Amino acid sequence: MPIDVRFEPGGVRLRLSGRYAYRDAVRELLAAADGADGVRLLVDGRGSDVDPPTPAQAAAIIERDIPRVLERFSEIGVLVDSFELREGARRFAGASALPSLDVVFVDPVAAERWLAGTPSE
Repeated sequence: MPIDVRFEPGGVRLRLSGRYAYRDAVRELLAAADGADGVRLLVDGRGSDVDPPTPAQAAAIIERDIPRVLERFSEIGVLVDSFELREGARRFAGASALPSLDVVFVDPVAAERWLAGTPSE
C-alpha cells in the first residue's frame, strides 16, 4: 500500500491509498498506534479507482469500522477528531470510491515513534 509522507506546519501528514486502502490502513493504524500520543485520524476526499465498492458497500464498511476505530484509539489515549472522521464517512457513504486516510501527528515525538513502526509499502 503506498504511503505518502509530507511534513507540514503542525505535524506530519501521511496519506495512505490503494485498492483496499480504507480497510488496510485502519488495520495498520490500529497496530501502529498502540501507545502513541498526539495522533489525529482523518478521512480525506480521495479514493481508489480500482474496483471501488458500491455506495451501499462503502456505507457498510464505514458504518462497521469507524465506531471500532474511534473506540480503539480512545482506549489507547490517542486524540481522534471524531467529527471530521464521521463527516467524511457521511460523504463517502454516497460515493463509489474508497476513502484514503490521513494521519496527522500533532506531536513530533509521536510522529517519530509512529513512522519508525510504519512499513514503507
